[in-house]
Amino acid sequence: MLLLLVVYGALGHISWVVWTGRGTSIPIKLVSVIFILMVPFLLLGATIFTLTLLKEPVVAPRVMISFTVFALFMGLMLYHVSEIKKGFYFLLVVSLACTLSFSSYYGMLLKQQDKINTQVATYLVYDINQIETQKGKKFNEVTFIGTSPESQALILAKKKRPLFSRLIPIYMNNNWYWGGQYLSCFRTSTVKLKSGGADAAAIQALTPVRSNEFYKLYEKDNNLIIQYLSE
Repeated sequence: MLLLLVVYGALGHISWVVWTGRGTSIPIKLVSVIFILMVPFLLLGATIFTLTLLKEPVVAPRVMISFTVFALFMGLMLYHVSEIKKGFYFLLVVSLACTLSFSSYYGMLLKQQDKINTQVATYLVYDINQIETQKGKKFNEVTFIGTSPESQALILAKKKRPLFSRLIPIYMNNNWYWGGQYLSCFRTSTVKLKSGGADAAAIQALTPVRSNEFYKLYEKDNNLIIQYLSE
């Protein structure tokens, strides 16, 4: 809240400079001042609008670009205030420290989760290739039941910072489209995600063809059903 007040203080100063400037008509000054004061809301609105376009509210790194733009804008406003009052450099340093702390922690969690995502996908591709060799056919459709396991770092982070459970993308997640796309990156042939094809109750009568600590693999017609064992 204090950061927002400081930012708006900087905007107020910029608006005053524009309003008291010479050589510009009052209507243009008024429009300029209104636009300057609306900039934070416009940037924040653009950020939220980007998230509404996602199929699921997972904040992937590419979506964080809009947050970065908003953070840079606030940083510029803090710098502007600091140029007027040198004491505000303290806020600039604190904001930079918080940003770096969050970014490094977020990056570490992304790296740890990416490792386990890669490990599970590698196991899946190996098992699928083995089944295809034994059966003499190709499985190009998969169905996910449940969510690929979370890293231990993410599990611990969620206890103190629940927001991170929405920030770290786990692609192989039920009927999420990107699960099939992610698995395809580890195969020479494309894997199509077949959504709504099975649930936990529907596979009770089936015998798993492969299983490990992460998942159980079931075969149904030309479709492979992947049931994750993580809670």
